[in-house]
Amino acid sequence: MRELVVSQAGETAVRAGIKRGDIIREVGGVRVDSEAALREALRQAGKNVPLLLQRGNHYAFVALVLK
Repeated sequence: MRELVVSQAGETAVRAGIKRGDIIREVGGVRVDSEAALREALRQAGKNVPLLLQRGNHYAFVALVLK
C-alpha cells in the first residue's frame, strides 16, 4: 500500500496538529493512499473531519475543521 506523506502543511492543517512528515492513513474513517483519494474523502466528509495520522510508530486522531 502506498503512503500519503504530508510534504507541507497549510494553516488549517497546522492548527489541527498536522506536521510535515506525518502519514495520513484515514480521513473520516476512509483509508487514503493518494492525493486523489484524500481530496475525495475530504469532499465527502463535511466540515469537521477526523484524520488518522501516523507519526513515526505512533498513531493519533486529529480533528480538521474546514471552512
